[in-house]
Amino acid sequence: WNLYQTLQTKDDNLLVHLYRFHGDYYSGVRDYQKAMESYVKALNIYEETGNFDMFSLTLMENAAEVLRTIGNYDESIVLNEKVVEIRRNIYGNVNHPLYWNSLHQLFYDYIYARQFPKADTVYKELGRITKNRNDKESRMLFLYNGADLASAKGEYKKADNLYQKCWEYFKDSGKLDYYQRSLLYKMVDMYARSNSDKYRIWSAKKYDVYKEEILNDFIGLNDAERSNWIYYIEELSSHMIRYCNLGDKALAAESSLFFKGLLYKTGSVIRSMVESNPEAQELYVKLKEQKNWLNALMNTGDSVRIAALRNEIGELERKLNNDFVEFKQFRKEMDVSWTEVKNGLSDKQLLIDFVSYEDSTGVWYRAFVYSKKTNEPIYVELFNEKELSAFIQHRPEEVYQSADFYQLVWSKLLPFTDGYTDVYFSPVGLLHKVAIENHSMMMEYQRTNQVRFHRVPVLTDLNCSSGLKLNHVVAFGDIDYSQQLQDNLYSATNLRGNHWGALPGTAREMEIVGNCLSGKPDSDVAIYTKDKATERQFMDYDGKEVNLFHFATHGFYYDDLDRKSNHEYMRRMSRLYDSFSGLLMSGANRGWENSEIGVNLDDGILTYDEIANCKFKDLEVVVLSACDTGLGDVNYDGVWGLQRAFKLAGATNLIVSLCKIDDSAAEQFMTHFYEGVAAGNSVYQAFDSARDQMKQAYPDEPLF
Repeated sequence: WNLYQTLQTKDDNLLVHLYRFHGDYYSGVRDYQKAMESYVKALNIYEETGNFDMFSLTLMENAAEVLRTIGNYDESIVLNEKVVEIRRNIYGNVNHPLYWNSLHQLFYDYIYARQFPKADTVYKELGRITKNRNDKESRMLFLYNGADLASAKGEYKKADNLYQKCWEYFKDSGKLDYYQRSLLYKMVDMYARSNSDKYRIWSAKKYDVYKEEILNDFIGLNDAERSNWIYYIEELSSHMIRYCNLGDKALAAESSLFFKGLLYKTGSVIRSMVESNPEAQELYVKLKEQKNWLNALMNTGDSVRIAALRNEIGELERKLNNDFVEFKQFRKEMDVSWTEVKNGLSDKQLLIDFVSYEDSTGVWYRAFVYSKKTNEPIYVELFNEKELSAFIQHRPEEVYQSADFYQLVWSKLLPFTDGYTDVYFSPVGLLHKVAIENHSMMMEYQRTNQVRFHRVPVLTDLNCSSGLKLNHVVAFGDIDYSQQLQDNLYSATNLRGNHWGALPGTAREMEIVGNCLSGKPDSDVAIYTKDKATERQFMDYDGKEVNLFHFATHGFYYDDLDRKSNHEYMRRMSRLYDSFSGLLMSGANRGWENSEIGVNLDDGILTYDEIANCKFKDLEVVVLSACDTGLGDVNYDGVWGLQRAFKLAGATNLIVSLCKIDDSAAEQFMTHFYEGVAAGNSVYQAFDSARDQMKQAYPDEPLF
């Protein structure tokens, strides 16, 4: 593309090639929106010139494949019908392999669009071509087509017979590796729809094949490309969860552990492997420099330069991953069985893994429950997401006191907690947006039954150790945000997350951290306040050992609705992100209001990308004593916001908020929390104790 820009005269033929290669690349990394944008540009050039050559037919087929993948069958049919017609006119002889391939594509379009009469017509034509070709592989592919058509029509016995013949043939001919992924997908889907007892065996085969493929492919992708796989991975896990009662419950539970871990941990695991490889250091340092430069460019809003630098960063990440990440080590880190997890528990610990799947009626929530004593995970059917969403739309204080909400989420799960003292649960979907463990009735249940519920992102990452390593503690608070804003973002004045004014409670929090932790042996406590609490000061700890970070400041999270604002910073970011979150540091008002902030200036706004680009050693706890720090884009594996950024930066545990928090209440909570930490309690114990004391002090304030 860069070379094309230097040409004296523009060449439509060359340009259309470039657009097609762009489309093919983005299709390969599952960025289908960008793929279609490139394909459409190329097709428009052909439409304008009227010159449809062989290259244009391949382009149309590739575009049709993307359309089919995203479920736009009608548009895919339009393109493939045109290709078939042109190829038929060109070759005349319908035995030509390119015509055969085009006919196959159209055949599957008709199946997916459930236009079975047209699919039958094309199938007959494929049969005539197969007879003329007279080779065994063509006959097997024809049987494969017939199996797909029979399965789509609900003729399961016929489809099963044909699929089994194809499987044996491809296995005997040594071509199973090429076809097995597609075969397994279709066979397992058919066995599920037909409630066949064969589902259990074949779904296990499918899971093993797909898992191996995903592990291999994930290593070679950069961060942005891996995010495009979310839907694909979610779809595979959802299928196993949806048909759990028909298949292997243990394998379905294991698939949830694998996929949550894969999406939540891959970035940090790969980064750790690259950082520990001496041969990768020169390239890794260059990558860090490029990311720092990108973060600086974000202040300019220069979308062209930003896009170009993002591409360079993607190439560097891909090269590092391919050259320096060892597959066996990566697999060991990511592929953890449910038995390994449960065997690491004590007799008094229970796990609840919330999962979900989507069908034509909506998104359904389920849970796997297991402990050291269970031989197989217990599968519990819960509720539809519409029911949960109806509660979340209410004010938070209503949700945390609603008996109906408590019954919806917990009524079917609590009977399994009898006899356990600690329950660790991993949320999914909208459950990331509500602190379900802190519901008023749930608090009473925990007190009465002497049991504690602990939220964790991934159950493979339990950290149940007692006490915290506190050799290096860093705290930011009592920050000078410079000039006040012209208008407030929220009406209240004592919330952490409204206009960026002073927060008196944070000054006392800094005293609390210092008083509680400074006196401990071998403990180094660094506290930054006023104009010393800068982004740059935070960045200076990159690569160093920090056991605990504490931020007492304003925090924010904005989605598409929130960004319709007059604030300059929000306008700049809206051109670059779908959503964004951050913490306010010294001088933040300058960056928030100033359109001329410049490239190299510290703007006082610590964002997701800036945090995720850091790596801290032995970071046991991050405390984000600010508003909305637990919010972000909700995907299958969790919330892609500040908490994920700190996870990528090395954090083991995080304390975050899911709403606006009161300045005075935050100060009191942190007093109780750090008194517990100073006494040698684990982060869970200190947090639970602080929560209980707040509940006793404010029985009528559910958000406190």
